[in-house]
Amino acid sequence: MTSLEMKNGHAQSKQEYVCFTVDQQLMGLPIRQVEDIFIADHPTWVPRARPDVMGVVSLRGQIVTVIDLATRLAMKADEQDNDPDQDHQNIILVTHQNETFGLRVDEIDGVRYAAKNSLEKIPDTMGLGWEKYAKGVHQLDGELLVILKVEPLIADGGQEKA
Repeated sequence: MTSLEMKNGHAQSKQEYVCFTVDQQLMGLPIRQVEDIFIADHPTWVPRARPDVMGVVSLRGQIVTVIDLATRLAMKADEQDNDPDQDHQNIILVTHQNETFGLRVDEIDGVRYAAKNSLEKIPDTMGLGWEKYAKGVHQLDGELLVILKVEPLIADGGQEKA
């Protein structure tokens, strides 16, 4: 952004999102909630963990719990990308209550911008359960971008059909 755009208020009217796909659905998290994006090798299995926990990885000496977002949202993941034996997993690092978590996604799409006032409520056609995990949707270039909330994705251990 140029200083002129910032002075004119354009910087305040746009929101940046880290975008990714899960089961071919475009999703995003506000960029300020994302600590890092990385590719991890096989997560280490954790006995008696909830079904959406793929395991843990060590990232720069810190143990990070990896949550499979497709399982968490009760979506069908891309089987190739969701294979726990796959060599590499796309992980988005977030922090909740001073604990760091990794969210496994199918593909990283990059950073996209949307007008803050273009956030709409979740369409009824998406089904029940989305209100719990999503703030709303943006329509960007003919695609629906679902904006997720970090806290319920991390805090809630149960699964609902999204």
